[in-house]
Amino acid sequence: MTSKSKLNYLVLISFFVYFLVLLGERVLSISLSVINGVNMFSNGFNGFVYVSVFLSITAWIVYLIAKCRGDIKMLFKPSNDLENYDFKHMIIASGLILVSGMVFTQYTIPGIQFGAYGVLILGMLLYVINNLADYENKVLTWLVFAYLVAFSMSIPVAHESFQEMKTFIHVLEGFASYGLVIVFTYMFYLLFNKKTKSILNPLFLLSALFLDFPIIFMEWNGEPNMFVLVFAIISTVIYSISSIFYLISKRKNS
Repeated sequence: MTSKSKLNYLVLISFFVYFLVLLGERVLSISLSVINGVNMFSNGFNGFVYVSVFLSITAWIVYLIAKCRGDIKMLFKPSNDLENYDFKHMIIASGLILVSGMVFTQYTIPGIQFGAYGVLILGMLLYVINNLADYENKVLTWLVFAYLVAFSMSIPVAHESFQEMKTFIHVLEGFASYGLVIVFTYMFYLLFNKKTKSILNPLFLLSALFLDFPIIFMEWNGEPNMFVLVFAIISTVIYSISSIFYLISKRKNS
């Protein structure tokens, strides 16, 4: 295989490692819940969390079987077809299983989840490095990559709230855990299709801020998610820098 094919093969491997690690953590979490007698439907929030996990993993398995057989075959029999490989189905599959990780079950293991996400981000990084020559603006590509990583970290994981407005908080968290994963997955797809300028669509950032900040502020007197707050701010800063750089570059080239 060519050197480009080999590095894209590592990208493909990163997707499957991410799948296996996150799936393993989710299965372990659910198993511990069952072993320790957790009532998965003791309230509306618990029901939402566990149903989300089951639906997410089921959808991921169905999609993997229906659409990713070529990717699985390429995993075991790599070839030079990897040089200009289409990772679309891998990206969609990653979004489907990601939903299961964005809801906090009682035996969630955050360290393993972060490890899984780290492998996915590493795969994104390797893809950008390997295909940088195909992007229109290299500096903008790196800025957008940083923005996308920060954006992914600003997606709040649905936790059970004990505030007065907990029902409203849970509804917002539900929209965030599903909606922002869809937005992130689409941005992920745009990155792998060299459409960096499209990732700077302000609606993407606004959707995150619109969902993040109400949740944070309503939890302020309890346990606000400072991790999400920090990365929402970082995302906004990187987005602003990227947009300014893009406008300056566009003006210079006109």
